[in-house]
Amino acid sequence: MRWQQFTGPVMAKGMEDTALYVHIPLASLNEVGGSLQAVSPEQLHHYNQERLLAWPYGLNATSTHDTKRSEDVRARIQVLSEIPDTWEACLRRWSALNESKKRLVGGLMVPCRNQEYLLYQTLIGTWPLSAGERADFTERLKAYVLKAAREAKVHTRWIRPNLEHEAALTAFVETILDETGDN
Repeated sequence: MRWQQFTGPVMAKGMEDTALYVHIPLASLNEVGGSLQAVSPEQLHHYNQERLLAWPYGLNATSTHDTKRSEDVRARIQVLSEIPDTWEACLRRWSALNESKKRLVGGLMVPCRNQEYLLYQTLIGTWPLSAGERADFTERLKAYVLKAAREAKVHTRWIRPNLEHEAALTAFVETILDETGDN
């Protein structure tokens, strides 16, 4: 029984809390228990009908206590899979526009490509719908990119933070979202 009690936390730290922040082709798919395999609408309806028969009072949840992103954020990011050419063009344009806002830390540009890619997906998924919602958006996004960077454990970690890298990362976020600057 001890081995079984040990494997869950190991999986959580290795998969949920690290890999899902390192391998991010489409961040909306990086959810605990998620599957990269798409199903047809017919298959989904069939599954729901079978589930209704077996568990009539059950809930088909699309979010849990451990969800990395809300349903709305995932849906907004997921749309990118339907417009790959437009998405690629946006990525190239934003990356070029923001190149001068990166900082060199330890011989590497910050953010790295992976962090920048996750940031742009996160902006697509979380961009406030009204100006009134933007008041604390930058601060919340800075906190998120720090969490994501530490969880990935590539350039910084919870137990050994690389403060110079983190400062450059949050400065990048602040700079690209500065509405008074040349953005």
